[in-house]
Amino acid sequence: MSTHGDDQYNRTTPHPPQLPNPRVRVTLGGKGLGMGVLVAYVAFSTLLSLQAPEYALIFFIYAAIPAALIGSVVGWLLGLVLRQVRNQWLHVAAFFVVGTLICAPFGGLSSLGTVLFSLSIATAAAIGRLSAWRLVKICPPTA
Repeated sequence: MSTHGDDQYNRTTPHPPQLPNPRVRVTLGGKGLGMGVLVAYVAFSTLLSLQAPEYALIFFIYAAIPAALIGSVVGWLLGLVLRQVRNQWLHVAAFFVVGTLICAPFGGLSSLGTVLFSLSIATAAAIGRLSAWRLVKICPPTA
């Protein structure tokens, strides 16, 4: 039995603190992502309800699951892509653009009604990202 390297398995040895990745400049935790998705869900339901008030309750109920599933996954992936971008307004704009583009393959840009639908999603995504602005941690650039 070799004693070479056994110190790395000793549980009493304190581990060095984990330093953040020097390339990562903008980070948002789970709390910020959850709040952004919740705000985007409420904004989307509200915007859709303004377009068709008689269906407000239906929009509010049936938008919850897609907002939670699709919104959190797309928000997380887009956040990973935008980690190098320090300008928060570019993040908000990217969430608007991606929200619009996600609707395009599903007929989101085919007529006036669905354009408003896709713009509602895009606006809600941008509002959700804007709501998480203060929860973002921006690391200073490394030399």
